[in-house]
Amino acid sequence: MAEISEETKAFVEGVAAEAIRVETPCGDGKMVWHIWGAGPPLALFHGGYGSWTHWIRNVLPLSRSFTVIAPDLPGLGESATPPEPHTAECLAHILVDGIDLVLPRWEPLHLAGFSFGGVLGGHVAAQLGDRVQAFTVVGSNGLGLIRQPTDLKRVPAGSTTAEALANGEIDFWEGISPDTAPFLRSRDIVVRRTNALPSVAFIRPNFQIPPFNDVRARRALALMFDQHELMAAVAGDNMKWDACYAFTVCGGPLSTEAGSEPYRKPDMAKAKELLAEAGYKGEKLVLLGTPNPPPISAMTQVVEARMREADIPVDTQMVDFATMFKRMNTADLDPGGGSWNLFAYYAIGGSWYHPLTNVSLDLSCDKKNWAGFPCDAEGEALRQKVLTAPDDASRKQAYEVFQRHLWDFIPYVPEGQFDVASAYRKDLTGVLAAYVQPYWNIAKP
Repeated sequence: MAEISEETKAFVEGVAAEAIRVETPCGDGKMVWHIWGAGPPLALFHGGYGSWTHWIRNVLPLSRSFTVIAPDLPGLGESATPPEPHTAECLAHILVDGIDLVLPRWEPLHLAGFSFGGVLGGHVAAQLGDRVQAFTVVGSNGLGLIRQPTDLKRVPAGSTTAEALANGEIDFWEGISPDTAPFLRSRDIVVRRTNALPSVAFIRPNFQIPPFNDVRARRALALMFDQHELMAAVAGDNMKWDACYAFTVCGGPLSTEAGSEPYRKPDMAKAKELLAEAGYKGEKLVLLGTPNPPPISAMTQVVEARMREADIPVDTQMVDFATMFKRMNTADLDPGGGSWNLFAYYAIGGSWYHPLTNVSLDLSCDKKNWAGFPCDAEGEALRQKVLTAPDDASRKQAYEVFQRHLWDFIPYVPEGQFDVASAYRKDLTGVLAAYVQPYWNIAKP
């Protein structure tokens, strides 16, 4: 059995809060659809034994270019059990009827299906005919991997996840708290990073309001913090961490720290000078944070302390992650209506290492980009040069130019990288390392 981490639950709630929820008929009940963004319609069909959350890391980035439509397939997630016969053709017919209610009947659309969703998507495409502009299939049919059902168990109140794992009540814990690592290792539990790349920590300012709409204030922000202090607070001695002054993942395919030289050592006096030049006069700044996930909480406390050292009055607003996620991704908030000035955050390296998937490097000026809504036409043009580079060598060269520009503009302040580890009992085999934690191929006696 696997325990779902509080961090994962909070992240899912935050993404779901951004969606419009629509229900269509399914047997004696309803089929649930989640819709984000605006643009050409793109329907995403998840895999078996799952829900729309199979696409959790994709829906928000894709919603900047598409109207993303992610249903819970019939009988899965929150959707009702479909009527018999439970054939692919009949399930696809329910999907097509739902699409006709969610979208105008004449509107063309794109489809993508993962695993079982790819199988159903093929039948949906056949029934929709010429309305389908493109159909992308991801990992459908067998790959020769072991596939066992994974029981999910919520640990009873009064117990802890670490104790449950050590006692054999659960088998796998994704995204452990770093301070539990010594205890787990002492109980012969495997503790290791299962993501392909380390996670990336950073501080993101709000570009829409003073003082951080002025680049001098953002440069001041970059001079206030010591990566070693932040990483020690997040991971301590229990997890591997490294300083990294890149807008990618250090050690990754685009790794470079070019342009970061002026910001590698904190300089509080210079930071205060730059803030004054930016017109900052001691106004109280809102630091947005959340107690869970723990890395964000730990970084928020360090950021607050250093801001006070810089004589900046701070209103630290700790809210649940879903509320934080919604506030930080809402443009044009009024000062009294949830507006904020900055937040500490982290992201998985598998998405942050490349400017295509690192949403914080989208510098377009349409307020459809990520939290803080930076606007930098020159920087966006450089990002597009990276994305359109014809080969790896020219892409890396274009990225170094982009990286140097980013240290001039400062879309966020890099604060190091660290391992987010998972823990599992030694009798499990086949645990894979990937972009996000896959639960196929895992077996136990």
